[in-house]
Amino acid sequence: MSRTFKHLETNVVRGGEPETRIEGAVVTPIFQSAMFEYAGETSYHDLKYIRLNNTPTHVVLHAKLAAMEGGEAALVSASGMAAISTTLLTVLRPGDHLLAQDCLYGGTHDLLVGELAALGIETTFVDPDDPSAWERLVTPRTRAIYVETLTNPLLQVADLEAVVRFARAHELVSLIDNTFASSAGVNTSFRIAPGSASSIRRPSFSRYQMSTRSRSSPLERTDGVSLFARISSGLSTAIPSMTAFEAI
Repeated sequence: MSRTFKHLETNVVRGGEPETRIEGAVVTPIFQSAMFEYAGETSYHDLKYIRLNNTPTHVVLHAKLAAMEGGEAALVSASGMAAISTTLLTVLRPGDHLLAQDCLYGGTHDLLVGELAALGIETTFVDPDDPSAWERLVTPRTRAIYVETLTNPLLQVADLEAVVRFARAHELVSLIDNTFASSAGVNTSFRIAPGSASSIRRPSFSRYQMSTRSRSSPLERTDGVSLFARISSGLSTAIPSMTAFEAI
């Protein structure tokens, strides 16, 4: 078990740390083992396995980052595009429709118009400063809206609060890539009330990428499997308020 605290500074130092110190170590040790003994786990996701990102080192890192973000859970990925593509491929399926900011990082743009289009996922690019225009572009197949806090590299600034309000009103997932800005400075816009639409954020803290889920109920798909379970099983991510970070 770990604790979260009210202030960011305390969470940076103490958030996510195990309540019972590992062998009394004040600083959590870095576990280099890739394999761990079977301890009677009955769920695949409970098995400690480095590919599942759930070794003791992963668990503490995720918990600390989630505490810093005000999220319920977090999951680290190896790169920014890994976090972005994993999130999009988890939220979207063939036949789905995505609204995306018209000034995105080149790698993300190529993913949307290339690989996702080939998978049957349609993207419509929108002006991030004209929320009234978004209404006309929503279809019954629209599942999410994707923007960047400060676009890479042109530093265009989207109306983030309008994005979140729009997503809530239309029961969409809002996907926010936060490469440049500090998460501490943009968290307020993404507070998600229980039962509202999910928000997935992908900030980059000194080049690490992760996903965090807010403290509300998981977003469910029609198959009844929560996004969080879907992502952590072979992909990686989290829900109703998620942050993606690039971790090296």
